[in-house]
Amino acid sequence: MKQINKIGIALFMTFMGTWCLAQNNPFVRDLYTADPSAHVWADGRLYVYPSHDVDPPRGCDLMDKYHIYSTDDMVNWVDHGEVLSSAQVSWGRPEGGFMWAPDCAYKNGTYYYYFPHPNGTDWNNTWKIGIATSKKPASDFIVQGYIKGLPEFAMIDPCVFVDDDGQAYFYYGGGSRCMGGKLKENMMEIDGELKNMEGLDDFHEATWVHKRNGIYYLSYADNDRRGNRLKYATGNHPLGPWKYQGVYLETTGSGTNHGSIVEYKGQWYAFYHNCDLSGQGNLRSICFDKLYYNPDGTIQKVNQTTGLEASKRIIRINADWTDRTQFSGKGVKPDGKNVLWYRQSAKIWEEALPIGNGKLGAMIFGGVADERIQLNENTVWDGYPLEPDNPEGLKALPEVQRLLFENKNNEAVKLAGKTMMGIPQGVKSYQSLGELWFDTPQSSAENYVRSLDLSTAIVTTKYTSEGVNYTREYFASAPDNVIVIRITADKGHKINLNIALKRERNAISKGIPSDSGSLLLTGQIPTKDKDGNQRGISFAAQVKAIAENGAVTIVKDDFGHSELLSVKDADALTLYIAGATNYPGMENLAKGIYTFSENPERKCAETIAKVSDKTYGNLKSAHVADHQQYFNRVELNLRKTPAEIETLPTNERLDFARKNGTPDLGLVETFFQFGRYLLIGSSRPGGMPANLQGLWAWQLNAPWNADFHTNINFQMNYWPVEITNLSELHRPLFDLTDVMIKPGERSAQVIYGARGWVVHHLTDAWGFTAPADGPQGIWPMGAAWLSQHPWEHYAYTGDKTFLKERAYPVMKGAARFIMDFLVEAPAGTAYAGKLVTNPSYSPENAFLLPNGEQSVFTYGATMDLEIVHNLLTNCIEAAKILKVDANFRAECEKTLKRLPSIQISEKTGRILEWAEDYKEVEPHHRHTSHLFGLHPGNQITVVGTPDLADAARKTLIARGDDGTGWGLAWKINMWNRLQDGDHAFKLLSVLLSKKTLPNLFDDHPPFQIDGNFGATAAIAEMFVQSHLYVSNGNYELQLLPSLPVAMAAQGSVKGLRARGGFIVDISWENGQLTEANIQSTLGGKLYLRIGTKLKVYNTKKGEVIKVNDKK
Repeated sequence: MKQINKIGIALFMTFMGTWCLAQNNPFVRDLYTADPSAHVWADGRLYVYPSHDVDPPRGCDLMDKYHIYSTDDMVNWVDHGEVLSSAQVSWGRPEGGFMWAPDCAYKNGTYYYYFPHPNGTDWNNTWKIGIATSKKPASDFIVQGYIKGLPEFAMIDPCVFVDDDGQAYFYYGGGSRCMGGKLKENMMEIDGELKNMEGLDDFHEATWVHKRNGIYYLSYADNDRRGNRLKYATGNHPLGPWKYQGVYLETTGSGTNHGSIVEYKGQWYAFYHNCDLSGQGNLRSICFDKLYYNPDGTIQKVNQTTGLEASKRIIRINADWTDRTQFSGKGVKPDGKNVLWYRQSAKIWEEALPIGNGKLGAMIFGGVADERIQLNENTVWDGYPLEPDNPEGLKALPEVQRLLFENKNNEAVKLAGKTMMGIPQGVKSYQSLGELWFDTPQSSAENYVRSLDLSTAIVTTKYTSEGVNYTREYFASAPDNVIVIRITADKGHKINLNIALKRERNAISKGIPSDSGSLLLTGQIPTKDKDGNQRGISFAAQVKAIAENGAVTIVKDDFGHSELLSVKDADALTLYIAGATNYPGMENLAKGIYTFSENPERKCAETIAKVSDKTYGNLKSAHVADHQQYFNRVELNLRKTPAEIETLPTNERLDFARKNGTPDLGLVETFFQFGRYLLIGSSRPGGMPANLQGLWAWQLNAPWNADFHTNINFQMNYWPVEITNLSELHRPLFDLTDVMIKPGERSAQVIYGARGWVVHHLTDAWGFTAPADGPQGIWPMGAAWLSQHPWEHYAYTGDKTFLKERAYPVMKGAARFIMDFLVEAPAGTAYAGKLVTNPSYSPENAFLLPNGEQSVFTYGATMDLEIVHNLLTNCIEAAKILKVDANFRAECEKTLKRLPSIQISEKTGRILEWAEDYKEVEPHHRHTSHLFGLHPGNQITVVGTPDLADAARKTLIARGDDGTGWGLAWKINMWNRLQDGDHAFKLLSVLLSKKTLPNLFDDHPPFQIDGNFGATAAIAEMFVQSHLYVSNGNYELQLLPSLPVAMAAQGSVKGLRARGGFIVDISWENGQLTEANIQSTLGGKLYLRIGTKLKVYNTKKGEVIKVNDKK
């Protein structure tokens, strides 16, 4: 016999905030074991009878050579060795193997060992339930035969329950059938007939029966597509009838599951298996956790725990994480103004802290015993360039338009869905690059603090363990394109850890023969074209460890399946992480060059080589300086927060906001700057633009593919870029726009017979422009809306070279398509004689037709017309500034005059969303598309169109004060444009109290980063607005247009930008401006509005206009 797993049990805080005992799961690690049947015998020990997955596996046919394990304290386990194999079964299958889930029972001084085993080569039709006996619970078992007369097809997993009166019952099942019956006194024969166990829900296999307080419990595995869950039913008799009660243990990642429930020394336990040790569903490992009952006898859901070190885990990657550390003490708030901080490591991805350099990103969990660093590289995209446009669309377009004009909306939807959708009808997902996991010997942490300083873009963890103070710093350096981690201790030789690189699939991790201090992860997305050619991106990640006064070596894990980096007895350790792909690059794709770039492994090696000789101090100082050149441009100061709130961890400040219904102003400051921080981290010149998740995603199939949704979300990502003084970070959006133009021209021609370029409601890294996802994707307004962004960049910067060379060609191409696409509404329609879009759609809303049917298609949806108005207006102005295209400008002007005006409902007084005054299916829909003209457009303004502004106010009230995270952010911006700061702040409070995750990520749900960016832009427009066009390229600059009462007492903001080339610093008290410094970067007229007063200044380039409360 051998004793195993002499590792103490650790305590940890579960996600729900309750304490529980975490076993050292899996508790058997020298063999792969599954299907645990647990029993307590008269000697006072608990015994577990599992099956044995032989390594290497071949399906389940090599399962053999049973072992038995026992304990008297649930900590130290004895392996009693091999007790039975197929070679000992004389009547068994000649090829051996197939020794599946066993059970054991005791009666009259004998232990009966039941095991399933076929007796023929045709194994699934020849199952028997064998019996071996012994006078001992864990040795000397001798095969006696098998139970005669049982159905044989797929019937496995024996369970024997002995009731209090000594009567034994036998159960088994498979193929969704569970049967049970009495055993005779000899425990080897069925007494009477077996009966079906009725009342179970979705039975698959793995029967287990136990009794508690007079109630019988039958538990089993179900058929859930994600993997077996363990369910249970209750009854008043061992053979039922049964009443289904629910799931007591969720899937474990191994596909199969098989459990048992037992009481030992006053505590109930659930035994089960997972594949955390191998990552393979046919190499499993047995585990146990505490099980609790409710007062009514129902079972509480079991919390699955792990004691497996991070580097040894081979688990299905998801949002959850387990750090085995026990936390104690009370860490204090780090120094700094805009700091996110916490007193424990992250248990889910949405608690981890993001770092990024515009190309590489990471989510830092801050684990002590078990650290997880989830990695992203923003070109890890599935897919490849396509020509997805359906030529049938052009043929069907006239008929679709006719049907819509004749109010046959759903006929039009059906026809368009058949003929106009892209082939394929969607895009592939942005993906995680991989994960870096490491474990340390520190199982306890005192006074732990995990923090992110937004001003330095450095994540720090600090804690004390066994008298040693440890510090880790993490950052993503843009100058060196590398993620850097520095680990130090205040005593020598105290840094010991094992490091692994992981990915869910399509990658391998291995050491580098020429570099004993590095691990390399390499892979390729296995996407092929219709001819079978490999088209998927190749990627790589490399981590290099440099230890001070310690050793770094490559080692194998316990089973030899993967290679790890082992660091021993170091004084300090620096890790460098590089990532790369062979993505062709947006510049090449825009030119139609699709050739993959150089080898990503080589890119990583070159990056690592460049930084390895630099000191940590130099790397850190270069990183901080680079980050602060952007971040320090804007400073926001609101009324000082009380110290008792200011010193709370970030998650507790969010809890305070939830409890009180409003956030403290210090949290508002941090939330504002967090949005700027995320944009700096996810959108840098030369990199990809920020997608639906910025650049942070742990999935291989992210929500909505983490793509670029061009019907609001992609654009919202860049709302703060100009006003919060991050103008250079707009460039990646322009670069991806360039990628879309050639495929967008093809889509315009093939689907609509139009000139110019078009994109529908989404795109990806490859420039997909066809309709996607369903008929709702036939929304050809994406290019028109995107074209607002280069114009806005010009409006803020006054860069005429940019306007001429980049902005105007994009805008003109989008306008060219729109003017070809517009059609005249016929007589008898709402917009007769006017030019309208058709088909038209108000994302992503639906309406009720007069006959009660629900539909989505119409003609001339209000949002379409507002976008077209905005685009044509900007094109006219750009052509005037550049003094070009007189004929094109005249066409734009003529078209603009023929557009329908924004309509107000006679019934409700609200802005009409569609050409007809339809009833909405969802009055509180997340999109408020028909107010595009209010924001981000400027067609509706309080000063210029007061009637429309009033109708917009009524529209927002009807839409409600709740919604998705990003939907709330949009409405906050709209309330700002209506100069109702209190209503804007009310929605900001809802956003922070209900739709913000612990790490301040916006919650759609799930996480979507556009809500962060939209909220940052909204907070900025509480202080400065400049959207109202005056004349001759000038805009009106308004100070404190939407200042909420909650912020009115005192505050200041520095560095905001305004259209016309102005940088604005302002301060206020009691809701009144006290001082403003407005720098003109271009010279020219400044139209300055403060309250109701408008004053015009003639400025010189570089001049600062100073305004105080006396002027």
